[in-house]
Amino acid sequence: MKRFLPELSLFLFILTTSVQAQITYSLVAGSESWPADKRSAIIQAMDEAVDHYNNNGYFIKALTVEYNPNVPTADANFNGRIRFGGSISTRTALHEISHTLGVGTVSQWWARIGSSNTWTGSRANARVQLYNGEGVTVKCDNMHFWSSSGPTYGLNYPREDGSTNRIRHVRMVSALLWDMGLIKDSDNDGLPDDWEMFYFGTLDYNGNDDYNGDGVTNLDNYKADTNPTSKYEWIKVSDRDASVSYDANWGEWPSIPSYNNAGVNYSQITGATATFIFTGTRVRYYGFKRSNLGFADIYINDVLQTSVDCYAPYLEPDVLLYESDILAYGSHTLKVVVRGTKNPSSSGTEVIIDAFEYYEGDLSSAISSDNVIYGSHALKVYPNPVKDVFTLESPGDFVTKVTIFDTLGRRVYQNTFIDRIKIRANEISASGILEIQLEGEGKLYHGKIVIL
Repeated sequence: MKRFLPELSLFLFILTTSVQAQITYSLVAGSESWPADKRSAIIQAMDEAVDHYNNNGYFIKALTVEYNPNVPTADANFNGRIRFGGSISTRTALHEISHTLGVGTVSQWWARIGSSNTWTGSRANARVQLYNGEGVTVKCDNMHFWSSSGPTYGLNYPREDGSTNRIRHVRMVSALLWDMGLIKDSDNDGLPDDWEMFYFGTLDYNGNDDYNGDGVTNLDNYKADTNPTSKYEWIKVSDRDASVSYDANWGEWPSIPSYNNAGVNYSQITGATATFIFTGTRVRYYGFKRSNLGFADIYINDVLQTSVDCYAPYLEPDVLLYESDILAYGSHTLKVVVRGTKNPSSSGTEVIIDAFEYYEGDLSSAISSDNVIYGSHALKVYPNPVKDVFTLESPGDFVTKVTIFDTLGRRVYQNTFIDRIKIRANEISASGILEIQLEGEGKLYHGKIVIL
């Protein structure tokens, strides 16, 4: 349980039960006449891309989407119009959304292009150096951006795609917009407004505050691209990390793209085993999807969990293939085993290891008592675990803000109340073991709640 933070001064205000919509989209009139396969593909790509932007950043934009077979690939403008033609994919949608936000589509962009197509803004260059190393710069032309060396995050081509690159794409777009003045630091605390709204839902905390009491200021969290609302992080390691071991049936391949362009391990030998040892409560496996890949069996602590199909008609690097349920906190072993079978559409049975990711914090237990100490009061949370509805009761007539976060630190519910509030489980856009945060009377409380 995290300690109270009496040093925080709180400005509490009434919020509705739903967080303000961020990026939204609609199809143009007449979309029912599009070819069914194109319409379905566009909807899937936009659903995934919009969710990705909203789950990793804070941007306000209403988009309008159309299908035009005369467009060679896809295009977009700052007015929010996206046209898909010969290229329809989630990567394409993410790339085009960046144009609607200002990448390559406003005068502020062109004003930032320096000599040798080098971006002159300090924030985006600091961000790419965090990802790719000292001395790396953002390169750009009239429409696009990439990096001077290492992985690049403009998602301009399929080879730039991947789970990590998609997240970093959103973070880079945010930094670029701040450099252009399209995102502000309206309270002059060193933190861009979009970052504060994404994590805190308010601009009331400044860069010198330590929101979660972990000894790291909010500003340092921003500079390190870490979560200021949680003491714990997802930690991602490449296939070459010391925590990963392979039997003799695996080979190394210096693949670009891959996670951090570190290369991958591969095998098509039935029974070939890769082992990842970690300490935490959740784990993820990232590999490739491709037209010649087969099934991988996934074991946790030597117990078979599932088999994942690595087939896809086109290359998908650094793709999330498996995520575990919440485990008891401690040391665990994840094994990826080549099954030797394949999807009927695949031409091979090979399996690729690109990266692993684990959650280092303890998520394995919920609040054990209905009553929790809350400043000088006892605040009641019941029932917990929650199936349908739970209640928060405060004995004082002061405003209390309740915020609930998922395991990635994303805000999934927020509201304020006096005395008592009932919250329905379906109002919370996540389930499992979540973190509940209560603020009031200058105090901050963190605990866990289970949503079944």
